[in-house]
Amino acid sequence: MQMLRFLLIITIVMCMLSGCTKKSGTSNGSTEGVSVTTGESEISETDEGNTISTSQLIDKALQYVKDESMSVDVWEQATYALDYWSKNCEAIAELLERDDYAELIMDIYMNSEPPANEITEANFQAFRMMEFEEVMLSQNSACRQLDASQQKELVRQMTANALKRIAKETFVIHYSSAFIKNIEWYGTDNEWYDTIKNMDLSDFSDEEKQYIENFYERCDGTPRPLDDNQ
Repeated sequence: MQMLRFLLIITIVMCMLSGCTKKSGTSNGSTEGVSVTTGESEISETDEGNTISTSQLIDKALQYVKDESMSVDVWEQATYALDYWSKNCEAIAELLERDDYAELIMDIYMNSEPPANEITEANFQAFRMMEFEEVMLSQNSACRQLDASQQKELVRQMTANALKRIAKETFVIHYSSAFIKNIEWYGTDNEWYDTIKNMDLSDFSDEEKQYIENFYERCDGTPRPLDDNQ
């Protein structure tokens, strides 16, 4: 049953990707249209050479992931997805160079409801956008950009969403969390590994604590070579 589900999702992916060879939105890389996060018209060019805002970059990135990307599960390892995204969407490549993206993406993530556990194109699009947010927030730079209170709030929400996926309450393919999966792959090379390990989880529910404990039981912090996934 799980294999059938996976094949159906892959079919949706291939249908969406057929004929999609442009970077983001249009063939010249612009994303004129409607903002994913605000619903307002996007500006494809800045005035008089001013740098595009981080919020605008996030909008462009989410639009790209929503319309043209593939799930992290296709690669199994989030780094391959992030590499693919940044090579095919200039906004994502630029976001990775910014020092203020984490709080903005966290705000979007914290205010997003995971899609229903039904195989539809709309649910798959929403799932991919949340995956993208989880991968971006799992980066070392994101960990450094958030203070201790924000880190804890984010980990709790990531854990809650992961538990919903495990229980099949929300849309899922294989992995309960792209955020946790990326940390697991890099171990102590990912700054979130020690940050979460040293976090006070006393106000987490028993189920949330168990999820985190299970993570550290299976992940001893040893980074895995990337070619293990090829």
